[in-house]
Amino acid sequence: MGKKYTTILTLFVIICFLLSGCDRDEGQNTGYGTMSLQVSANANVIELKPHANTRSNNSTDSVVHTRVEEESDFVPDAGDFKIALYKETSAKTNTKTETSKAGILQYEWNSLNEFDPSSKIAIGAYTLKATYGELNKEGFDAACYSGETDIIIQDHQNTPAEVTCYLNNVKVNVECSETVKAYFTSFEIKVYSQALKEIEISKNEKRPLYMLPGSLTVRAHFVKQNGKEGTVELARIEETEARQHYIIQVDLNNGNAGGAILNVNYAKVKSEETVNIDLSDEALNTAAPIFTATCLDVYEGHLITLREGVASDLKEPVKITLNARAGINRCILNINSKFLQSKGIPEEVDLAAQDEKSASHKALLEEYGLRIVGLDASKDKMALIDFTNLITMLQYVEDWEKDTYTLNATDLLGKVTTDPVKFQVQARSNQFALMTDAKEVLIGSTESETTVSLDGTENDINQVTFQYSEDEGQTWKSAKAEFIEQETGTINYRVKIKELEPVNKKLQIRAWYGSKCSETKVLNYYIPKFRIEPIEEEIWAWKAALKVVAESGDEKETEAIAKYISWSSSAGVNADGVQKYVLNGLKANTKYAVNAICNNEVSVEAFEFYTEGGNLINWDFEGTWNQPEAYKKTINNGGGHACVNHNDVNSKNQMYNKYTFNVYEPTNWCTVNSKTIPNKGVENTWYMASSTDQDMGETGYGVRIRSVAWDNEGDNIEVVGSIFNGHDKYASLETRNTPPNGVKYKSAGRLFLGSYQYDHITNKETYNEGITFTSRPSKLIFDYKYQLYNQYNSDMGYVEIRVEHHDESGNITILAKAIKDLPQQDRYITESIDLKPQYKEQGFEYGSNCPKPTHICLMFCSSLYGKEKKQSAEQNISVPEIKDSKMVATLIGNALYIDNIKFEYKN
Repeated sequence: MGKKYTTILTLFVIICFLLSGCDRDEGQNTGYGTMSLQVSANANVIELKPHANTRSNNSTDSVVHTRVEEESDFVPDAGDFKIALYKETSAKTNTKTETSKAGILQYEWNSLNEFDPSSKIAIGAYTLKATYGELNKEGFDAACYSGETDIIIQDHQNTPAEVTCYLNNVKVNVECSETVKAYFTSFEIKVYSQALKEIEISKNEKRPLYMLPGSLTVRAHFVKQNGKEGTVELARIEETEARQHYIIQVDLNNGNAGGAILNVNYAKVKSEETVNIDLSDEALNTAAPIFTATCLDVYEGHLITLREGVASDLKEPVKITLNARAGINRCILNINSKFLQSKGIPEEVDLAAQDEKSASHKALLEEYGLRIVGLDASKDKMALIDFTNLITMLQYVEDWEKDTYTLNATDLLGKVTTDPVKFQVQARSNQFALMTDAKEVLIGSTESETTVSLDGTENDINQVTFQYSEDEGQTWKSAKAEFIEQETGTINYRVKIKELEPVNKKLQIRAWYGSKCSETKVLNYYIPKFRIEPIEEEIWAWKAALKVVAESGDEKETEAIAKYISWSSSAGVNADGVQKYVLNGLKANTKYAVNAICNNEVSVEAFEFYTEGGNLINWDFEGTWNQPEAYKKTINNGGGHACVNHNDVNSKNQMYNKYTFNVYEPTNWCTVNSKTIPNKGVENTWYMASSTDQDMGETGYGVRIRSVAWDNEGDNIEVVGSIFNGHDKYASLETRNTPPNGVKYKSAGRLFLGSYQYDHITNKETYNEGITFTSRPSKLIFDYKYQLYNQYNSDMGYVEIRVEHHDESGNITILAKAIKDLPQQDRYITESIDLKPQYKEQGFEYGSNCPKPTHICLMFCSSLYGKEKKQSAEQNISVPEIKDSKMVATLIGNALYIDNIKFEYKN
């Protein structure tokens, strides 16, 4: 018998442990052992082959049996199996680390033949796995086997292990009769798996194909002796599994002479399928649509009688096929069913129609179990209407004897079915029992589910009612029942229990069917995991609002938790049964802790948060200051002069007074110095001036913001004539020449939050105002003074502040805004500005329910002409005339001084 059926190779490896020359501590829990292996390759499969008599009719008997493979089947030699040991936890291995469902790879041998008898295996529990081939391959030589077992390696001991490996593929054989081989000049068979890989089989092929488990499709392209050809689908099997062997038999005219009917017989797990395909030339003369319903022949008078939901009462699956040679146009199902009509299904439905109304009716039918194949938008000539599940889902209705179903069809040529299919169904009621405890529900729920079993013709499922008790059965209250669905293939139904009082304690339930009461079961509840979250837009400096949120994010769970929540906090405020927890009378920029417990059972970790508050970084300018590299330069101070040496009147030196910039800017603030100190043009104090820089006052640092003139296109200043004094190299500035064409630009100095760029090539400037800021101040407070360069100009400085919300799409909402002019003030004073809401028309109110801010914009400017942020407007700024500024060789106008910028937070 040996290899004819199963090849088994047993390899025993017994290794005597060599004692180490070093003594080991007796308490040490590490060591090594050996193993002996017995690996067998078992090619037994579950053969699915149609009975011999299926050429004449379908069999109702099961077609499944297990057999031992024939000698021609391929069975791998056990010595070729790959061997691997896996462990649940990581350990040092003699190979690369690899993981699988069995655990982490510890040891591996490419084949059993290569297993090294001297291998030492660390003690412990392992999963031993043997494999041959690759599952993802398909073809005639693509068999894949595997098997595994658990073993324990013990110190200084040999452990025996035995593994049986089974086929992981689906085997497929297509058997063509001699009639098929002789009749067709060409008969090409192609097999497709779920992976859609195409494999061609010769009509004479006897070797099995090894395919991936899943769906299986077999098609054939034929050429008849008269040259006519075509392609047909021989078989379609939706779900195949490993170790199944499908044998698909193809015959012509059931092996008889004459005609050209292709007969395809194959078996599924619970049924046999017979497909008859007319390939005769006469088929061109298309016949009327034909229904094939041989399954109904086993039911006397085509009357199907069953207990509600009992699929085993069916003698045969009720599958009806439609064949319309000219193409399917309509397939009308007439329904006379009190139960289905009560569910909104009309008495007539066109199963082939694609309009919205018909689609909704078909969807209802499919919801109640009808399976429709081939009648969708891509419908062609063949269809399958499977009533099996629909029939098992029908419910008994009192005073209703039986349902009637009728099928008619029309093809694209207008031909109508000559023999409509008609059958009746009589459903009987079932035995009553409450099968299980009710489904655990969310706290606060008023509904649950349980399972009811019914049998017997005297009962009516619609009479079931429920009762529940909150006090261990002392008192009972009524609840309603609503049936959900049948558990396929059983007599059990899932039932919804409705109109309970909100559940926050364990209940007892019982069911009534007429005068019969079921056993008492339990209905329990659960509290989902939850957390405390701040309502960001409602965290103010003086108040805050928080909420509970289910960890799952489910809104229903969140609502349920909130109904049973109890709040407490370090602010001393308690509240019960509210999702939104509000705290008032808080302090700005202060940390608070909040606690919550649900139903006095489940609590969460205390949540800590800070109220809004705080000032800007470097608000008092006593922090760091930056000296930008671009401004670290020494330039000519005014015009130049020529100096002549007494000893050599022909030698003249052009001389300039020099000025070194010493510009510092406060960290985290921005200026427009990059505009007023150009990086191109003549470098001279007439053309370059710092508009914003550091000011050292009596109490510390502040910021000086000035209106200045500048020019990035200024002309060279002509040198003054010779001075005949070799030692007088630097004449006073008053004696020098001034810019021949004046100074072109005038600009206001600025100090603001954000960033700024000026392009001296194009003379374009870019303001990017604002920084990230999430508090909502009610007032801006600062110290300032504003000094005029003379008493004849009436210019003023100004300050503007905006609190903004930027959404993810880049849209900006101004929450609050304030702007104020700053008139002349020779000494520092403290100024304050109230922030005013900007969007009351949207139904929000700054200080109560406006969104959380994301940014703040704050700008101080030395001139009112700077409000538009346009250079053309700033040309109107007043600065001294050149003739009055020769002593300093620069044009400096009014100056705004700023210090101690703070926010106030009040309701």
